[in-house]
Amino acid sequence: MRHYLAAFIASLALCGTAAAEPVFKENFDAAIYTEGAPLPTEVGLLSHGRWMPLGKGNYPGVVQVEDGSPCAALHVPRAEVKENAARIIGVFGRDGNDRTAVAEGIRLRLNFKCSALLNETFFIQILGSDGKSRASVGMSADGRITFSFGGKRQMPEIGFQPGRWYTLELTMPPSPGTLSTYKAALYEKGAATPLVEKSGRVARSVEPGGEKYISFEAMHRVPGETLYVDDIEVETLSEQH
Repeated sequence: MRHYLAAFIASLALCGTAAAEPVFKENFDAAIYTEGAPLPTEVGLLSHGRWMPLGKGNYPGVVQVEDGSPCAALHVPRAEVKENAARIIGVFGRDGNDRTAVAEGIRLRLNFKCSALLNETFFIQILGSDGKSRASVGMSADGRITFSFGGKRQMPEIGFQPGRWYTLELTMPPSPGTLSTYKAALYEKGAATPLVEKSGRVARSVEPGGEKYISFEAMHRVPGETLYVDDIEVETLSEQH
């Protein structure tokens, strides 16, 4: 009887749930990457989504081996002005598609490192289908971490350390609106306990048609410095989350 009861409870737990599904995943180990070359933007190269081509005034991420592992290196030449940016944009996709607007809640997790304090010019963010930021992590003028949820900024009393790898995790709700809650956590790479965790509600309404998620972006504008990004994972959240 106990076995039948356990099986029945398990079937109830599975009922009405949807498994997590990757919509972007990259560690820069694939043969499509060449060290020293920009990230390839052709359709069909990635298993989920694609790298977005960038317009003028943007320096694309270049594959570089850093601390023994290939990653994306976002570098602004020293002679350039702050108006120019080093940037990568990963467009979400599933089932082999190169572009999918995602209605479910999602979780972004990636590793990053800064060569210096990239004050007020650095951010990693998730964009909605209206092209607006849904949540982001950035750096204040004095080098502290900042979280922004739909335009509302939080500034914990924690500073970045140049040359140190961090892991960022952003958890996003389905169909974001003014009552939706976002969560963010920052870890030292490899640590089980976060340095800081924050949550917040959307500070502005989302227009119809803009509520889905389409991409993530990482960028900075400091001449002569580099932002490194690695081990990117974006997946949908199960219905039970």
